[in-house]
Amino acid sequence: MFFFSRKKSSSTKNNIQYQHALEKLLYEEEKKGEITFNKLSLLIVFIGISLIFTIIFFTRNIQNYYNIPNLIAMISYLIYVTILYFLLKSGFYHSKLKYLTISVYILIHFFVLVGYSINGGWVNGIRSSTTIFFLVYIGCAGFY
Repeated sequence: MFFFSRKKSSSTKNNIQYQHALEKLLYEEEKKGEITFNKLSLLIVFIGISLIFTIIFFTRNIQNYYNIPNLIAMISYLIYVTILYFLLKSGFYHSKLKYLTISVYILIHFFVLVGYSINGGWVNGIRSSTTIFFLVYIGCAGFY
């Protein structure tokens, strides 16, 4: 009887070691994924801001009802993504950071959608591509 209980404890010890190893691998994979997504976000926000400024430059109209909400959202998005980039580059990562990131993305897209609805009418707000991305972010949040 002592022999069987001893065998269980060693297998339990091995299971705990495997569980810790798997948790560490999952943590490293989450960290790599967050860094990759952050770099992609930086690229997207730079393209978005350059497109907004290109539209403003060629139309000479900053008062266009699509430009102001987009510009405010993109600048706030740029600030958040840049801070997150430097934090991740310095080695800071916490497993709860992914929830904060997706929440900020949804919040920024929500404010763009509100800006479209206020300035362009609710029909333009609902038919915009921002609504599609808003739903995509909510769908991606389920994968965390």
